[in-house]
This record gives sequence, C-alpha cells and structure tokens, in this order.
Amino acid sequence: MPHTEIGVLAKADLPLSAAKAARVDNLQDALPGAVHDLGNLIQVAASALNILSRNPQVEGDPSLPPIVASARMSLGRAGTLVEQT
Repeated sequence: MPHTEIGVLAKADLPLSAAKAARVDNLQDALPGAVHDLGNLIQVAASALNILSRNPQVEGDPSLPPIVASARMSLGRAGTLVEQT
C-alpha cells in the first residue's frame, strides 16, 4: 500500500526518506497484531464489567449503574473501532 494512501506523510508533496519509509512499513506490519490485542483487552474489560455489574453491592448503589452503563458504551465504541480497523 503506498504511504500516501494511509496519510503518513507530513507534507503530501515530500517523499518519505528511506528510514521513515522503513518505520512506516514496520508500523504497518505491527498494526494488525496491536489491533487484535486491543480487541482482546476490550473483551476482558467488558467481561469484568459484566461480572461487576452483577454484584449486589453495585446493583444496590444507585450511583453505580450509570457509571457501568457509560463504561459499557465506551467499550462498545472501542470495539467498533477495532472491528473497523
């Protein structure tokens, strides 16, 4: 994939140096693995949040359900970003 397609160039009319091109290529190689790992971490956080939300102390505290709902929404958005990548 040409580097200009992913928006890596600081100035579109300047070519990448060989060292910068190598760093971009290394980043492109590492990115799928990092995104996959991020997806795994999101799943772990979502599972922990589900377990926590079933705790009677959390259910009994009226201030916590909105926090849990917000965290779920944020994790959902993060998961959507991972799926789109």
